[in-house]
Amino acid sequence: MDIHESKRIIQTGIAWANWDDKQKEAMRLALVSLDKQLPKKVVGTDKEGGFCPQCQAHNINLFRYCNECGQLLDWQYRTLLPHRGLQRQQR
Repeated sequence: MDIHESKRIIQTGIAWANWDDKQKEAMRLALVSLDKQLPKKVVGTDKEGGFCPQCQAHNINLFRYCNECGQLLDWQYRTLLPHRGLQRQQR
């Protein structure tokens, strides 16, 4: 079983299982955690690194994971876009 299959099973469970709200929220958190294990392309690069596509935090290109949100970063296929347009999400 891979991450994508796990996500599909959890999503089906959230939609169809007879779970209470607390159990559904736990499964939603599990989905967020699983999604962060899938590599996402770094956005907007500069000399030292680039920006996380999930939270827009700046990371140096030595990091495999975002130092802010924990997203697995894909440096190999980073998007060469200017970072000026990125806005950091409010929490």
